[in-house]
Amino acid sequence: MNRISIISFLFLLLVLAPTSANAGGIAVVKSDSLKSYNKVLTGISLESRIAIEEFDMKGDRERGQKIFEILNSKKPSAIITIGPEASLLAKKLVKDIPVIFCMVPDHSKYGLSGNNITGVSVLLPLRTQLTILKSIAPNIRNVGIIYNPKLSKNIFNDLNKKAVELGIVLVPVLVDEVEDVVSGIQALQGKVDAIFLFPDPTVVSSVDVIKEIIKFAFEKKISLFGIGEEMVKEGALISINPEYTSIGQQVARIAQDIIKQNLKPGLIPVADPESVSIALNITTAKRIGVECNMALEIFTFSAYNEYPIKVFK
Repeated sequence: MNRISIISFLFLLLVLAPTSANAGGIAVVKSDSLKSYNKVLTGISLESRIAIEEFDMKGDRERGQKIFEILNSKKPSAIITIGPEASLLAKKLVKDIPVIFCMVPDHSKYGLSGNNITGVSVLLPLRTQLTILKSIAPNIRNVGIIYNPKLSKNIFNDLNKKAVELGIVLVPVLVDEVEDVVSGIQALQGKVDAIFLFPDPTVVSSVDVIKEIIKFAFEKKISLFGIGEEMVKEGALISINPEYTSIGQQVARIAQDIIKQNLKPGLIPVADPESVSIALNITTAKRIGVECNMALEIFTFSAYNEYPIKVFK
């Protein structure tokens, strides 16, 4: 190790970890300083009865590597990682300390498994989301699904099995390239009551394409079940979203259970989030003529399950 690397390492050792992340504590490593990540950290702080120490990669992989060098040396009782970058580095660099990840979209694609790894998924399974949407919109029958069969065929097949159970007919629009999406959705006009979006990489890779989907649904008066609050703000009817503070509390409980009960993380299944929120755009609801009964179902469902509901205009 050259002189500059030694100085950098000692600086991080002194500045990033002055007191905690000692043996017996919980280290929390954020991939970056995102607002959602900070909400997760708030939840961890509220829930944890074991001392925690925060580390922030600030989007810098090299900084992250040095943080994990420190943690491997200090050996905290557990490490909680927030976001894909921190979680992937932990999988690569940490072998004998429990790691609990969160805020990783589609965690299975990142290969986040191992003897010392478990975590909390960022979203409810799509099958569960479809069940919720049927609960709040029981009269919906035909639902459009846009996806790339090369990337999301298995996801569609799984959704279709659940749709059959719920009495829903999925109407697929198959696209190979992002350029196919806007023209492809035109085929849904007059054939569907709703469009259900999921994070197919081809479909959601372009902000402009997402805006075109929202515009199409709005103009054709089709209920659009979107992905995230931002899409609802832009005009989608509704979305089911993670509650970040709750996710933080959940990972903190898992970390504490692992420490106190000496559990093996690799034997603990990745958990679904325990709480979600529902976002609703009332301007869109009025425009597309959502029935009062459906709006009542949404608010009733949210209240019964203690899910927060956020209303946008």
